[in-house]
Amino acid sequence: MDLPTPLKIISMEVGSPKFENFFRVLAGTHVKYITIGPGALDHEALMDMPLNFANILPPLPYNQATWNTAHVFRNKATEKFEFELLARKMAGISNVWHPTLVDFLHLQKIKSMGLFVQLCTLTPDSIHNHQNDTAERIHEQGRVIGVLLEIAQGRAAGIDDLPQCLAALKRLHSMRILHGDCNRHNFIVGPGGEVTLIDFSDFKENATDEELVAEEESLATKLEDNSGLGDYGVLDED
Repeated sequence: MDLPTPLKIISMEVGSPKFENFFRVLAGTHVKYITIGPGALDHEALMDMPLNFANILPPLPYNQATWNTAHVFRNKATEKFEFELLARKMAGISNVWHPTLVDFLHLQKIKSMGLFVQLCTLTPDSIHNHQNDTAERIHEQGRVIGVLLEIAQGRAAGIDDLPQCLAALKRLHSMRILHGDCNRHNFIVGPGGEVTLIDFSDFKENATDEELVAEEESLATKLEDNSGLGDYGVLDED
């Protein structure tokens, strides 16, 4: 006799029962994407889905690896649940420049930091494999779905940190990349004095010599600026 497949909702997009609602379910070690059709569930049932979805939905064959998406709807004639199972190729990140991939099953969520950002930690049995890596790609059954970034611990740089900050900036410039926003809060000074350069939202590739020199020459002024420009605040632990 086959044992029941462990089920867990790992993400969802829920709104009005008049529209489609979406659930991402972990079934054992496989991920299933379930779409609930308009009107298939009422508001109360949708709200109960996180705790009782296995009993609310029709009995889907979660243990079968032949499908990854399901569309659940009500037959208009009989008012009974019906479902359609499909094996779809899911979209993913194709430009995987970092050599290390992290299975999303090895991440433990701590809190949501926004719509597309989650604060996570690695499971204890996988930490040793990723101690020295940053910007690793997160995959789901081989499909790359995100980026794992390390939180830079430390303080914002000041003018006394100019030599270390300039060295970090010059390493970036050696690749012909202009940072574009060298405020003091984008240079994080660690406990040992090491500098981590963050926030590349304004970067420019193939920068000219004039642009690179100008950015380096402006660094001292940026490090002396105490206006608060670029301050991200402190990440709390709650």
